[in-house]
Amino acid sequence: MEDFIFPKTFDEWRHTITVKGGIELTPSYVSERIAILKNEKDSSTQNFIKLYGREYHQQVSSWFEQEQMANG
Repeated sequence: MEDFIFPKTFDEWRHTITVKGGIELTPSYVSERIAILKNEKDSSTQNFIKLYGREYHQQVSSWFEQEQMANG
């Protein structure tokens, strides 16, 4: 099994989601993820921050926003 390395750039993040994860970044999916990531009272957001840290949470949030601006 291939070791997972956290994406460090937008392109790496996008590749990880779309190719490795097989998730289509549709406008509705991206909007939903942005809303969830912005809601720090949401349990999945709290869990994300607990597992990966606030800095990575902010980075992933910004990548979703970048995706929304580019394609959404």
